[in-house]
Amino acid sequence: MSFSHHPYFTEPELFYETLVEYILDLIFQPDTRRDFHREDVKDYLVNDSRNNAIEDFLKEYPIVFTEIHFPNTETSSLIYKDYSILFKKLSKIHFNYCHFYVGYLELENIEYFFQDCEFHENWSLQDLPILENVNDVLYQQCIFHKNTSCSNRSLSTTIYYKLKCRQFESCTFKKSLEFYNVIIDKSLFNNYDGFEMNINELVLEDCIINDKLELIKSNIQNAKIENCNFEKTTKFVMSNFNAFKIKQCTFSDFAILDDCKFGIEKEGDIVDFEYVTFLNSANFRNTTFCNGLLFDRTNTKESPNFLGIKIIEPENVEQILNRLRETYRIIKYSFDKIGNTIEANKFYEYEMNKYKQELKVKNKLWYNSQEGFVFAFNSFISNFGQKWHKPFMLIIVALLVRYFSLLLVKNDIISCSTIKICHIVEFLNELVEPLSFLKTISANGMEFVTLICNVFIGICIWHTVIAFKRHTKR
Repeated sequence: MSFSHHPYFTEPELFYETLVEYILDLIFQPDTRRDFHREDVKDYLVNDSRNNAIEDFLKEYPIVFTEIHFPNTETSSLIYKDYSILFKKLSKIHFNYCHFYVGYLELENIEYFFQDCEFHENWSLQDLPILENVNDVLYQQCIFHKNTSCSNRSLSTTIYYKLKCRQFESCTFKKSLEFYNVIIDKSLFNNYDGFEMNINELVLEDCIINDKLELIKSNIQNAKIENCNFEKTTKFVMSNFNAFKIKQCTFSDFAILDDCKFGIEKEGDIVDFEYVTFLNSANFRNTTFCNGLLFDRTNTKESPNFLGIKIIEPENVEQILNRLRETYRIIKYSFDKIGNTIEANKFYEYEMNKYKQELKVKNKLWYNSQEGFVFAFNSFISNFGQKWHKPFMLIIVALLVRYFSLLLVKNDIISCSTIKICHIVEFLNELVEPLSFLKTISANGMEFVTLICNVFIGICIWHTVIAFKRHTKR
């Protein structure tokens, strides 16, 4: 039909009349017999005439609109030219490959199904009854070019708007998808296997989700979730979130965030699960946080699963070092609890490095405090007991230093008596003279140096043993 190729109709009367004829052609198809005449149906649609036979027929007969561009009704100069008035005379409507240039359809008690449609204006979601279809959804493989939203349409934050039917199957959102003060009773996304959903911005604020929420193989530029309750399983799997903010939410059932990627490296904000409560298990397996993760303000009933997690820290984290350290401690504890010592050791090292950075920021370096010295020394020798090869190599170096020092002294290549600080050396050697065993393992005049080397070697041996032990059991 010619009007299907003109998105913005400037002649509403012609569009209205043509749409009426389109409906009549659907009802009175060739070789089809009806108990009423075409003119009777036209009179029923256009005017306010009553006809029980036609009403009963239209209650059961679905009208399929195909490849029609519905213009903005605000362009109509006369109210009777608003095509939505025609919809009120129908009971079952199937929109197929249609284009909409309106913001909403304010109709009730009519069953709808939008299939392969495109919405070119800001679209307002409503709790519309679903026309029976295979997947039991309202929107199937549709494209929303501008903002799509649903709210309680009032200023009150205690009154919720209810969406009682399944909404989307394999749809694309080029702008935002927003929900404010909404109770979602049925699954929001019902995509077919392999479909990659794209959403520019997803907003959930003050919502209650009573059914599962799944985002599988989805690409979301910006996600903002605040003050929401998730009553059923929440599954974010193999999805990308360039920006992700979640605050004051409760997950009553399983929360699965596996194989996801949060953030863009060196861009955006750190992912902060701020005052989020997990009442059941939470999984973050093989998930990457490109701008860091803060998990210290969460409440968990069970230890989350962080197996395969990758955290890339952002720059300039001096203000949140203690929060990062606590995040690593929580992850370390979750691995310890299930006996995964190797992963626990890795995050123990991260935890200690964060504490070391805290001391540096607080100006408690090794030359300023005993605590700082101990941490710096432990970090240098074995990375806090994580690297066994470092103390082992230091043992070899210390043994070689002691061996060649003794060799040089015994062969009179060097002599302590020729050194300007010989008096200090003599004093230190006399100080350790009560340790008689030094005389059997050191050359004359090398007692103090030998003692220092032996103490250092002993510390390195202890660190080597600890490092080996931590790779089996903490």
